[in-house]
Amino acid sequence: MIIQLLLLALAFIEPAAKCRVTGDFYASGGEVAFQRIDQCEGIDVDTKNGVMLMHSTKWWVAIPTPMSGGHQQFSYLWGSTVATFGSDTMDVAWGRTIKG
Repeated sequence: MIIQLLLLALAFIEPAAKCRVTGDFYASGGEVAFQRIDQCEGIDVDTKNGVMLMHSTKWWVAIPTPMSGGHQQFSYLWGSTVATFGSDTMDVAWGRTIKG
């Protein structure tokens, strides 16, 4: 319940809150690549060490990435507690940035 209330508050505070980050994700042999296909503004995305990191001016999101499986579609609705890689759902961690 508390998480849902925080996510609802995020939707009113963060302009990017209604944005869905989408793209083509590729994982093979421990190497990953991600090509965004969304039009979200204000959200930076980077993949490092098996984690997809997203940052806005006030929030960060960390999503564990598959390290194999080839090409998959990726989707994450900003403020959600889960993301999808193909048909797999992953829980996300999130928090407030220091500068926000």
